[in-house]
Amino acid sequence: MACPYFLPDRPLEGPRPARAPLSDVFGGTCGIAGPVPERSILVDFCNFGYASSHCERFPAAANCDALRFSARNLGADNVEVTYVREKDWTPIESGKLIYARAAQTLTPVPADAALARQSLAFAARFPIS
Repeated sequence: MACPYFLPDRPLEGPRPARAPLSDVFGGTCGIAGPVPERSILVDFCNFGYASSHCERFPAAANCDALRFSARNLGADNVEVTYVREKDWTPIESGKLIYARAAQTLTPVPADAALARQSLAFAARFPIS
């Protein structure tokens, strides 16, 4: 359940907490306030979400506070990504995207940059079964 404003751009070096929501721990930027200054903030809030009561950057009037992902293979070439937007641990929206492994693209392309970047990060690490 990553922060809905987090824009991941690279896996972070070092220890990875178990059950990382995006399948790894990522560095990146805040879609609200730009660069994130500390690794602890990236790991604890950006990557793991529900930062609304802990992160000073999180908007008070946010319509959701976390994004959750699951996936399944559609053969060797594609991954179906299911996303859920949550507010106060309650699902408020969900949808499906198709990730093409070779092109590293999503269909449809989400208008929300954070949803797009997190979906790409998650799907790219989903194992081929």
